[in-house]
Amino acid sequence: MSAVKEFLLTEGGPIAPEGERRNGRGAPKRDAEGVYLVINTNLASARYEKGEGKRQRERLKWERLQVVRGLLRGAKSERLQMSRTAKCMYVPVAFAVELWKIAEQKAFLKSVVVCGTRSACPLCSEKISAYDREELQEGLSRVCAKGWQVVMVTYTLKHDRFMSAGESLGKLIKAVRRVKSGRRWKEIKSRYRIEGSITALENTFSFLNGHHPHKHVLEILARILTESELRELRDEIAKLYLGELKRFGADADFEIAVDVRRGNDYAAEYISKFGYEPKAKSFGVVYEMANYSGKTKGADFGHYTMMQLVDLAGQDNNDAGKAFLDYVEAFRGRAMLQWSAGLRAKLGMPPKGKSDKEKAEMSDEEKSRCFALSNTKTERGWRKARERLADFVVGSLGKDFHAYKEYLDAKGIEIENPAFEVVDNGFGE
Repeated sequence: MSAVKEFLLTEGGPIAPEGERRNGRGAPKRDAEGVYLVINTNLASARYEKGEGKRQRERLKWERLQVVRGLLRGAKSERLQMSRTAKCMYVPVAFAVELWKIAEQKAFLKSVVVCGTRSACPLCSEKISAYDREELQEGLSRVCAKGWQVVMVTYTLKHDRFMSAGESLGKLIKAVRRVKSGRRWKEIKSRYRIEGSITALENTFSFLNGHHPHKHVLEILARILTESELRELRDEIAKLYLGELKRFGADADFEIAVDVRRGNDYAAEYISKFGYEPKAKSFGVVYEMANYSGKTKGADFGHYTMMQLVDLAGQDNNDAGKAFLDYVEAFRGRAMLQWSAGLRAKLGMPPKGKSDKEKAEMSDEEKSRCFALSNTKTERGWRKARERLADFVVGSLGKDFHAYKEYLDAKGIEIENPAFEVVDNGFGE
């Protein structure tokens, strides 16, 4: 039976399993087999959370994309090898690849593949999440204006490290689907006046218990529930859900299988502060629903987001890389955020939302073109540049053209001048 690896690397150096690091007043934490459970708090995402500046966060995204591409290209599955995420920001789709900048804080490429994948791409997921946050805030503000109530229901199930992500996810989705399609759910909808819902899929991972898929569902109610009614709703849903889990060979504890909490207060906080995110992520339904790519704090407790697995894989952790690929295969093609039919119309919003690819390609910010690099005349130059995208893209920030060119030369990224069309306003000259 495989052992859980020791991962903890702190600013003070690695922690030995003999007992230097303790959980509270006790001994170092172990699993059922007596294997020490240690946690990596030196991930790139931990530094990202501490805030090393906007440019460092930009660099992190591009470095993660490079790791994700390497994992996908090395996967056994041909579907993953040829996926759009493996080609994102890598494969040209026009004669010239263009570099654009936004206010000296962000830079991006045009005329390359944009995968529009929320589940696996560190670049596209951030853009999609940002769009979803704004749309959720708009929708929830309309819910509050109507005097309706938001109730967030979270579904989870028991899992272990021997279950694949696809197995756990499949059982979760099937059970929730049956809960919300039967006669008893129709009775619940009528009694509690549920007008619609917004559903988000999420997954975390631990080396002790494996993949942890769960669903957050914002139920929109046209009435305000009392505390006793809220408890009754939770118990009713939990009984239904546990019954359906058993149908598919899964299980969960009655007390934690379903969590139900009020959402209006948290939604109002976000709306009033125009997207401000409180430090405790559990205090914001908008954050829980839409900010999938930006959650980072779980690693301190041994629960990793998928991008934190990418960080570990970038540190040559093969188990983390395998876990990430297992997740990508399971969530491939899944809708990570979904509004129920008719809810948008009830809230006075456009009836059809944008696709994730459309969200990833959007940019309302003022931007300027820096240069166009012909991928036909300088194919060798582009091939070098795209293997060092963090340097190639983020390195342009805060530099004029000459400083940027010197920077690329120092990094060993050679650009042949005849095909390097400079646009002065992009470099602020």
